[in-house]
Amino acid sequence: MYEFKIAVNSDDDHMRNHGFPHVKLNKWKLSPLYDIAPRITPTSSFRKSMNLGAMEKIDSYTNSLSKCEEFALSKAQAKKDITQIKRFAKD
Repeated sequence: MYEFKIAVNSDDDHMRNHGFPHVKLNKWKLSPLYDIAPRITPTSSFRKSMNLGAMEKIDSYTNSLSKCEEFALSKAQAKKDITQIKRFAKD
């Protein structure tokens, strides 16, 4: 989700734009993507509302990749996903 927001330069990022539905006892999942506002030109100083990675709220793929293992995603798979997201967003 964050990677797509990065790809389309979405700056509509606040706590109410993130959902974590309760699946079962002590199990949560990330909701599908919703309420994004793409920008034609990127901003160089945008920060996310939630800590995304090791660089906290910095809006970048590097930051996104920094803690991918905590979300049960290998670096290799995360990089592959980012490549696909960028390709999709470009179209």
